[in-house]
Amino acid sequence: MINKELSLAEGRILRSWCGAERRADRLKPRELLASDLAEEMIALAVAEQERIRAWKEQRYADIDALLDLILQDYGLRLGGSRGGNTFENHDHTRKVTITVADQKSVNQAIVAAQALLNQILDDMMGTVSADVRKMVNSAFSRHPSSGRISTERILALKRQDFDHPLWPDARKALSDAVEVIGSRTYLRFYMRETSKEGWKNIDLNFSSL
Repeated sequence: MINKELSLAEGRILRSWCGAERRADRLKPRELLASDLAEEMIALAVAEQERIRAWKEQRYADIDALLDLILQDYGLRLGGSRGGNTFENHDHTRKVTITVADQKSVNQAIVAAQALLNQILDDMMGTVSADVRKMVNSAFSRHPSSGRISTERILALKRQDFDHPLWPDARKALSDAVEVIGSRTYLRFYMRETSKEGWKNIDLNFSSL
């Protein structure tokens, strides 16, 4: 029974390999070159990704080591978030900042918030400006590709003040609709020639270089 299963597995592998060989035989030279280039560039990209990841982790380790030394002076130990720290060189021409930002998402309470806002707009039809209506509609619109509702627009809408008895309920629904689902740490680097100039960000985004 085992030998039979092995034979079936070997047969599938052989058929797959033979099919790949036959497909390769039918490729034009330029298609083969494109295939080779794609394989090579992906391999290089994966290697570069691993190098950058290791580099980033080492920078975090460097920051943790410095913070640990500072805290030791006060009999404390490093713990919690690294965020909210800035490090500069002696002449204030090099700067490193590390911040932690919450990642937010919109939950199902947004349905109640939208229904309440629509009721408010209907009741205040003659007193609400076109700009306010546009802002409300924009807040509940979904991104065409991701399908997500912007948490920033929802929070901005919550800061409005509608003279309507349903507004407290609508504001609460807007607050309940935005929840924190995690956090992300950002490490940024800046430089300038003299301390009188503005800071220039050292952009490490691959697409921006």
